[in-house]
Amino acid sequence: MRIFFYVIFCFLFFCSCNVNNKKESSKSVERISVNPIFLTNELLSNLPGTLLVYEKEIAWLNHSSLEGFVSIFDKQTGDEITSFGRIGEGPEEVFTPQLAKGVNNSIIVYDLNSYKVLFYSLDSLLNGNKMLFNVEKWEEMQQKLRLIQVDSTSYVLFGTEDNKPFLFLNNNNKSYFGHYPIKHSDEISNRMSIFQGVVSYNSHKQYLLYSVGGMSYLALYEYANGMFNQKWEKHLSEVEYTITNNKMKITKTPKYAPTALCLTKDYIVTIERDKENATPLPPKKTKGRDFSRAPQTLFVYDYDMNLLKIVNLGLPVLSVASDDLNNDVFFIGADPELCLGKCAI
Repeated sequence: MRIFFYVIFCFLFFCSCNVNNKKESSKSVERISVNPIFLTNELLSNLPGTLLVYEKEIAWLNHSSLEGFVSIFDKQTGDEITSFGRIGEGPEEVFTPQLAKGVNNSIIVYDLNSYKVLFYSLDSLLNGNKMLFNVEKWEEMQQKLRLIQVDSTSYVLFGTEDNKPFLFLNNNNKSYFGHYPIKHSDEISNRMSIFQGVVSYNSHKQYLLYSVGGMSYLALYEYANGMFNQKWEKHLSEVEYTITNNKMKITKTPKYAPTALCLTKDYIVTIERDKENATPLPPKKTKGRDFSRAPQTLFVYDYDMNLLKIVNLGLPVLSVASDDLNNDVFFIGADPELCLGKCAI
């Protein structure tokens, strides 16, 4: 069952191209076109996954690979340096992998269908050593969708099976925090499909953003004094839904919250379609995954979700990432084959 929801999660991430943007993005918002820098156009995948941006490297999760499903690229040249990771059920293998950026230049690989958490040293990988430096089993990972490392002893786990969406692990201490998009969410039995959303973290500002597309909902949390506190939450539109036998069904979402985004030094950057200046979409392909219909624009917000500008990259964009230290955005796009590029915001 969890594999099924994992596929839905990836699909929803890709389908961020369906974000609604009504007249709220007024014509006074600055619109610019940029020529991005392409690092490589040799990404072979039917389902590109997470990007992690480090000081000098980029890690990419390729869901289409059974062997070497994580690739490490040089951040400046785009050259692939190494790859690692094996799909399976062995002691050092995972079945449904996800990535997290670890402290001290590490990469965390965790399995959405087990309690397994694998720790790799990026420096060792670059030196040709693909051995793990730690393998752990966390019971807390049960039915969790996202892992974030806050510092050397603190982690945040995101899931929808508890009364609050976030579990904070600090040494041997555990505490829950956060809110779902609606009150009385504990009465909803299908929270996984409704509230799973997207979670992004800026380790330097120590901001945690939770966005749920179909619920038109965003919330920002700040880590300070050993705990996370909510700075704000926003309902972008009034969502219509029904609840029958404790199951929730969304019937109308006037404005979707963004579900493909990253947090840079100064901005929240999202992938959204600029409907006021949209070009006609190409015909739908009848076979295979169609990347050509994804949005070509990045929406740039401040940390209060005020829209500042819209950046047109001139090609379909599937995912974005940042290293938190500056306002460079790295992306996976289709040109027409999958490519890795970057642009300054």
